[in-house]
Amino acid sequence: MEKTQKKGITLIALVVTIVVLLILAGVSISMLTGDNGIMTQAKRAKQENNIESVREEINIGMMSIKTKAVSKDYILTLEDIINEESEYALEKEMEIEWIDKNSNPALIKKDNIYCYIYDDLSFEVSESDETYAVSANLENYTVSNKRTRVLKDSKYQTQIIPNEYYEIESATILLGEIDVTTSAYDAETKIVNIDKMTDNLTITVVTKIPVNNIEILVSMIDKSYGYTTIDEIINDEELLNKILENEDAFGYVLNSNEILTKLISNAKTFKKIANNEKAFAAVCENANARLAMYNNYTVTESILSSSSKAIEIMKKSSRYAVVNVSGGGSRTEVTIYGSKAYVISFSQATYQKDEYDINNNYQTNCCHLGGFLSSPTTANNHYSCATSYGADGLRYNIKKFASKFVGAGYNHWMGGGKSYNFYAAIFKI
Repeated sequence: MEKTQKKGITLIALVVTIVVLLILAGVSISMLTGDNGIMTQAKRAKQENNIESVREEINIGMMSIKTKAVSKDYILTLEDIINEESEYALEKEMEIEWIDKNSNPALIKKDNIYCYIYDDLSFEVSESDETYAVSANLENYTVSNKRTRVLKDSKYQTQIIPNEYYEIESATILLGEIDVTTSAYDAETKIVNIDKMTDNLTITVVTKIPVNNIEILVSMIDKSYGYTTIDEIINDEELLNKILENEDAFGYVLNSNEILTKLISNAKTFKKIANNEKAFAAVCENANARLAMYNNYTVTESILSSSSKAIEIMKKSSRYAVVNVSGGGSRTEVTIYGSKAYVISFSQATYQKDEYDINNNYQTNCCHLGGFLSSPTTANNHYSCATSYGADGLRYNIKKFASKFVGAGYNHWMGGGKSYNFYAAIFKI
């Protein structure tokens, strides 16, 4: 009788089977949940779709605001975007959550997506509010992927949108309140390198403008001109007009003694400046420009005297004043503001109408004026005689630069000086 042989699996086969099953399970799990797994890719695709959706929604909102501003010729700023009271507030265009309005860039949150809005109104979106690694060339001022950016100009002490016209004097990098400048900034290459961090990043760049560079001045308007001398600007009327109308370009002129003096000492260009309300108002408030006008009086005095617009602008400036310049009957010179001023007009405040000459006629009083840079230069020059009664305001137009001034009343018929009150309306240099 034969024995029946029992069949089964060995322990080794069982172990092999289990190992294979575990491998298959691991592969399956990896395919589902790994870095490149189906679930991970689906989650990533969903997040990227959310980011793009938020990006598109913010872009539409920003474009709507910008279009509204353009239609009203309004220059839009970041302050308008973040101010909930402003008609250009972003929250009036879409539902958002402000995380930080005071940082630069400002930070908002929309559907769990973060958005950084910069002062030039560009924006970036991210799934995180962390500050990421920065590798920035400060020579070109391209600092990106940051929570906070502060770029300051040492001359104007205001925040600027930097460009190639500025030279870096120094840079300071803070992570939160920790100064990491020495470890993060290479002053020679102008490169900032910072690893990923969660603290706020502040990069403060102190810059200056090489203010005597004609090429930079022209480039502020249009790089295609390519001029390198001030004479080329003077001879290009279209470019000169653009410089006078451009606040940044004319601000550059005012800070360059060399360029400023050449424009003011040239009759053609100064006449344009004096009759340009925006440019001449800036000149009136600039010490260097006022002194250049005074020092070049042989050119500027006659142009100012013939320009009613320039006179009105001077009267509206902070440098305008009415001062008593009475020297009494002795014709004593009176020093006016800082020994330098442009005398806009002159008045005799009183008139002695009850005095008569030997023929029983009204006496005639003369005003003795002196101390001008151009004639009349001495106290003995009779400028004008009063032939009407009473004070009649700033009546005797003078329109000359002066260092000292005499306003002495003088009786032509009877002889001798009279102590009348005289006033000059002046523009203080």
